[in-house]
Amino acid sequence: MLCIFLIPQFVFVFLQQSSLAPGMMVAIVPIYIYGLRHMKMLSFSSGKILLFSIGVFILLAQSGYIAAMADNYKPLFTLPALIIIFLGAILLSNRLLTVSPATLASVFRAVTYTLLFLGWLSVIHRIDIGSYAAKPKAVFPFSEESHYALTVGLFVCASGILMKNRERLVLLGNLLLQALIFPSLTLLVFCMMAIFVFWMARRVTLMLTVLVIVVVAVYIMLTYFSDLPAIAYFGSRLAISDDTDNLTTLVFLQGLDDAKNALLESHGVGLGLQMAGTNGVGQYGYVIQSLAGSDFNRNDGGFLASKIVSEFGAVGLLLSAGYLWILKKAVNTINRIRDNTDTESTLLKIAMAVVIGYAVEFFLRGYGYFSPGLFLFVTMMMVSSTLHRRQATALPSLTSSSSLRLQP
Repeated sequence: MLCIFLIPQFVFVFLQQSSLAPGMMVAIVPIYIYGLRHMKMLSFSSGKILLFSIGVFILLAQSGYIAAMADNYKPLFTLPALIIIFLGAILLSNRLLTVSPATLASVFRAVTYTLLFLGWLSVIHRIDIGSYAAKPKAVFPFSEESHYALTVGLFVCASGILMKNRERLVLLGNLLLQALIFPSLTLLVFCMMAIFVFWMARRVTLMLTVLVIVVVAVYIMLTYFSDLPAIAYFGSRLAISDDTDNLTTLVFLQGLDDAKNALLESHGVGLGLQMAGTNGVGQYGYVIQSLAGSDFNRNDGGFLASKIVSEFGAVGLLLSAGYLWILKKAVNTINRIRDNTDTESTLLKIAMAVVIGYAVEFFLRGYGYFSPGLFLFVTMMMVSSTLHRRQATALPSLTSSSSLRLQP
């Protein structure tokens, strides 16, 4: 599990790659080695196979058209890699369904504490071997603080949901301290996300109360303690306005602007797979160019929702709306899961925590389709789908057996 997140980052930086794709291909090799021996355990309905085939055919036709008309072969090379990674997620989900609850909990706990250790190691001593010397904000082996934050935050949510309150507070304390020391707005957002997953998904009133307290606290800090470096950092990133000069905020606004422009310019069709950022530079893009001297994050959209809307138009909008619906279902699922220790309850808790935690990467700060976080999200979606299907088929069986016992 840890290799899926660390190897792509190491390959990306140390071998100076342009994306995480090569590292992801290396990281999933062990999954294929194990998973292919258990292929007979996999089963797919004809409807799912047909839907997958249609989707691949449409993307292949679109990528071929882009290659022929724009002499851009990136989409054609991307599609096979995405299919390989998607199949790897299927194999991993199949493997997770066979792991004992105790092993699942210990694996996610170990990964979480290892990631937190790497974060503290970066605070104490910066590792600058090889190409990392040119990455002043690297958190070894991650290329930058935000990539580390997206990983450790997701695992804090996923492992913490299985822990007692005392250990949850330990995780939150570490996450909050690192958010202030780096400083990192992404880590701070994950603190809020973890609090929601741990305690508030079942308590709407408490959630609203804490939200009001947080808003008031943020206002007080920004008003009376704005001279402190960490507070000034967070204040600059929370100041979402047209006249901001903060690059992080501008990248987010650029993502919104590029998605809107691509949607309108393509008449709702989208620019095509991996074509985000190929349309005209928008209002915030020009500001970024004037400040930094070059484009920032146009190809990945800044966050995944922006990228898929830019590339798939109205379909991307539907996918984003679909994810919001999935988030609602995930919260409802957490509400009804009892504190059982069986494999299905344990795995479903982890899956729903990952689904909720992934919202940070989807809506705030992402880095494309070859993200290990997206790989884990897809894996957990497949896990939850299988578990829900098992529960749906088990209920009629239980009902029929009960009715037979009631017959005189």
